[in-house]
Amino acid sequence: RSCGTAAVVIVSVILAFLVYLLLGWNRKLKAVSDSLKNEKRELNATLVRQYDLLSVMAHEQQLDKSAGDFASRIQFECDRLKEQRDVRLAAKEDKVTILSVLGQGSFGTVHLGLWRGTTVAVKRMVLPAAMSSSERAEKMAIMEAAISSTLSHPHLVKTYTYSIQAIRDKAPGPDNGPLMETGNGGMIIQHVGADVQPGSANLLDTNSVTSKVASAITAHEVKLVLEYCDRGSLRAMCAAGAFRDASGLNMGAVLETAADIAKGMMHLHLNQIVHADLKAANVMLKSGSADARGVMAKIMDFGMSISLGSQESHVSSAFQGTISHMAPEVLMEGKQSKAADVYSFGLTLWELVSNTVPYAGVPAVVMGHLIVFKHRRPAIPADVPPPYMDLVERCWQPNPERRPSFADILDALNAMRDAFGALSVVRPLPVVQPPVPPSDGASAAAAADGAAAAPPSMNTQSSKAAIKRLSTARLAPPPSSAQRGAKSSSSDAGGGRASSAGGRG
Repeated sequence: RSCGTAAVVIVSVILAFLVYLLLGWNRKLKAVSDSLKNEKRELNATLVRQYDLLSVMAHEQQLDKSAGDFASRIQFECDRLKEQRDVRLAAKEDKVTILSVLGQGSFGTVHLGLWRGTTVAVKRMVLPAAMSSSERAEKMAIMEAAISSTLSHPHLVKTYTYSIQAIRDKAPGPDNGPLMETGNGGMIIQHVGADVQPGSANLLDTNSVTSKVASAITAHEVKLVLEYCDRGSLRAMCAAGAFRDASGLNMGAVLETAADIAKGMMHLHLNQIVHADLKAANVMLKSGSADARGVMAKIMDFGMSISLGSQESHVSSAFQGTISHMAPEVLMEGKQSKAADVYSFGLTLWELVSNTVPYAGVPAVVMGHLIVFKHRRPAIPADVPPPYMDLVERCWQPNPERRPSFADILDALNAMRDAFGALSVVRPLPVVQPPVPPSDGASAAAAADGAAAAPPSMNTQSSKAAIKRLSTARLAPPPSSAQRGAKSSSSDAGGGRASSAGGRG
């Protein structure tokens, strides 16, 4: 009997141990299962984006017959990925609710929206289907760079997610509906506003790309879900005279804001990214900072940015940017480099202490002639401290080799902050309400950038040719040092410091 009891106890212990092992195994199995589900969700989102990117590249087969086997391999990858697009749990969770329009212009439209409970800005841009392979590859590379962790920085506007949609031109017919059809790259857009019923959804489903009606891709629409900066653009802040108050120029706020921009640009340059369109209109302000300003500056708009190779110092024939902020070598040769960004930063420093845009009212072609051949720069206000004037003029030097790096610029700004004493005390910046965008695109573009319309942007070589034609009509060479000194004295007497960059060494 005692032996039987012992056997029952032993069997019970063994069974209890097996049950314990089984429960532990189930817990581990559940943890592994959850981990696999998360990986699958992430993989599905990645597959959706890969398909969209590859679709854009595959379309080049129609534009570049020399693509050959490469385009065929891309098409094969698209077909393979398309079979897996029915599994889209992660993508379908990325719903963006559009609330209102923040700004409009030639670049596209920026909306205020909600994404995962966070207030965001949704920027929509259209890339023409006729872009060359190299142009589109560069745009896609920059977009990938903009959302990568290497470009995550407190002074860069964060990109949370993005989608790419093919815009197809359908053959018109009685049952075909609208002529334009879009397919979504994994983002559900829900519009709430006067034009639609609140709560109704306009779901841009990827499957709509595979229309029964024969269609051709006419363009690709890119949507970026961006960090929302509630204090508007630096251009609007400058246009409202926010850096000047009853006590005069708020030099402390100017220095801190300039340092914010310089930190963001230094991070870009360390990652071999040239912004290529730095200006006050492309710097946003967000509430919250470590100083009394109440805001921090963040650089945005990487649509013209250029990714340099690890051994590259510049790219050529890249005629793009805003003419007033383009360096002479960019206007004449399309030579984009880190030094060209520094030149643009010099104009942005000038905007910080001025209430207008540089070269206001000057036609674009004349502006280019003045910049390249006359070495003219905007007049610096007379109440700006000489060290700040010196930094501005070093940045917009005609010779790119003489311009400082952003590390040098930060050192100079910090030195000014330490040397100015009471002058560098930061005073709070006023709240400037962003203007309500008008209905027409041209006026809205000006409203989005501030009260004063920014100079035109350029992405062609037409202005270069016009500048060369103007150069043959020059009446006199650039002024001598003595002449520049006389002009500078005359301008100082009139309340400003005229700059002729050609005379500074």
